Amino acid sequence: MLRALVASLIFVCVPFTAFAQSAPQPPLEAYGKKATIRSVSMSPSGEKIAMIARTGDQDILYIYSDAEGVTPYVDLTKLSGNWVWFPTETDVIIRGYKSTRVFGYKGELDYSAAIAFNLENRKFTQLLKGTDALYPAQSGLGNIVGRLEGTNEVLMPAFTGRTDNDVSTALFKVKLNRSRGRVFKKGNKYTMDWLVDTDGTLLAREDMYDRSDRYAIYTEQGGDRRTLFEMNDTPQPPFSLLGIKYDRSALILSNRNQSGYGALVELDFSGNLSTADYGLARKPLQQIFKDGNNVVHGVEYAGMRPSYKFFDPALDAKIQAMMNLLEGFSVDIIDYSADWTQIVLRVFDGYDSPQYITYNTNTQELVGLMHARPDVPAEAVGEVMSIEYPARDGKTIPAVVTWPAGSTAETRSNLPTLIMPHGGPRAYDSMRFDWLAQYFANRGYLVIQPNFRGSSGFGSDFMKAGNGEWGGKMQDDVTDGLQAMIDSGYSDPDRTCIVGWSYGGYSALAGGAFTPDLYNCVVAVAPVTDLMLMARDERLDHGSSSYIYDYWKDMIGDPKTDADRMKDRSPVNHAEAFTAPVLLIHGQDDRIVPFEHSNRMKRALERAGKSVELIRFRTDGHSLVDSDNRAEALQAMSDFVEAHIGGQ
Repeated sequence: MLRALVASLIFVCVPFTAFAQSAPQPPLEAYGKKATIRSVSMSPSGEKIAMIARTGDQDILYIYSDAEGVTPYVDLTKLSGNWVWFPTETDVIIRGYKSTRVFGYKGELDYSAAIAFNLENRKFTQLLKGTDALYPAQSGLGNIVGRLEGTNEVLMPAFTGRTDNDVSTALFKVKLNRSRGRVFKKGNKYTMDWLVDTDGTLLAREDMYDRSDRYAIYTEQGGDRRTLFEMNDTPQPPFSLLGIKYDRSALILSNRNQSGYGALVELDFSGNLSTADYGLARKPLQQIFKDGNNVVHGVEYAGMRPSYKFFDPALDAKIQAMMNLLEGFSVDIIDYSADWTQIVLRVFDGYDSPQYITYNTNTQELVGLMHARPDVPAEAVGEVMSIEYPARDGKTIPAVVTWPAGSTAETRSNLPTLIMPHGGPRAYDSMRFDWLAQYFANRGYLVIQPNFRGSSGFGSDFMKAGNGEWGGKMQDDVTDGLQAMIDSGYSDPDRTCIVGWSYGGYSALAGGAFTPDLYNCVVAVAPVTDLMLMARDERLDHGSSSYIYDYWKDMIGDPKTDADRMKDRSPVNHAEAFTAPVLLIHGQDDRIVPFEHSNRMKRALERAGKSVELIRFRTDGHSLVDSDNRAEALQAMSDFVEAHIGGQ
């Protein structure tokens, strides 16, 4: 644990061009394994910090304090814990995940659970375990929506009922030192979210009635339950319930028609809607900052680097002073004390692996905690830079470039290049340490991460411009990004590969199918390959009248009216067009993009006589969360790319 002031670390950073031409190469496991720091939370007083950290092959819960330093508390490896929260000074809650099967239900579930751990007696309590009437086949039992003030009780939503026909939603009250929960409030099968004040008042319940296309928000503020807001003839929820305004005068909602959290909306308890203008309204929102009972303190704006706005003017001034001190860094606010005097930050300057630090808003003291990836030294990190380029129709496309580690302006030409479209597709790449991009940059490749239209983070118009453009203009934006780097002399046109995960995997295969002369190899991890198959699965999973299915019809098309276009833009139907070899990687237990997509793609390419390899992980899902599996996948990608376009 470092106790050096980060301020001093900042000023000793030398320009990138001073680094040696031959950068050190950390072992593949330094990238492929889970990051050393998995999750960080600060206690309400700010005197303690809980961390889930990877030590060897174990996930350990550490508690840090100024008085005692770092203390390892318990091994969390078997829990697969990747999230921690400090609701009280003596209790932490860990959210654990595992894939499991439930008798009588098809397939496996990515099951989550909340486990309370008491720091004084070091005892675990799995919350909601043994609670009567819980629906057996549900995955989200680790969700917590609030805590009752002056108690050790938290509020947790869960499905009730024994069959699909009688399932509904309820909010349970659970003590941190007991397993079983008691019903606190009842919802129905259409209930999406809850908002409860610290005294137990139900401030809001959000419902979406799929079959009647009705959206409603109910409240018990001021007495009995009443309908606060409703909208009819809406196939998708128009808003998302986010929290309560810091002065408790109104609910804060997000407009789903905007980018990310888009434009915030206030709904007062008389049912009046108003636009919430928090000072930077033209920027799309990345997230909001709210406490354990969803009281909203401020917002983070999306972009290549985060920026912030807080509602309390005094706190906002302190945060802006912090950002001025860390100018040039990408600064993520991770957690904070109840009074915001202490904040945990993750900072990245584009030249080193990310660091966790604390910041005191009163004294402006910065204290270093540790690197997120201590096995990757600064000299091994490829410089990260943001760029823009014009698409063929004139739209400006933002992108992230990661240069080969150790390269200089003089050596950045004619480089072997990977273009890596992100997943989502409503996500975006920004100025952060990307483990996959950094691995390949360390091995001598230029990596381009285009934020094609349809990406979030750059405004609602830019995001909605991707609707119906899978394999169309979204793919053109990817193609144009690589071509811009080739035309500028940075990329070697004879040594290019397209690599992607999830939607990015679809884009990689679309590149191989629709622009076969551009790429020397194609790597697709957990890819969508057949848009008709995807639409069928979404309809079966959620129902033809669900807002989720409506969302995907907007994104990829409606099989009833757009079948020809959807088939034409499905890479599985264009196997004969491929000229580059293809590597497919997929988890057998993927519930987001079923393994069937890769299996169909492999068979189609084999029938067309093309070069294809499929690596299947039988006990992993969409994100390859197992460190060994991820390292094996990275090794396979590295070998494949090296064989076809070479590196250093």
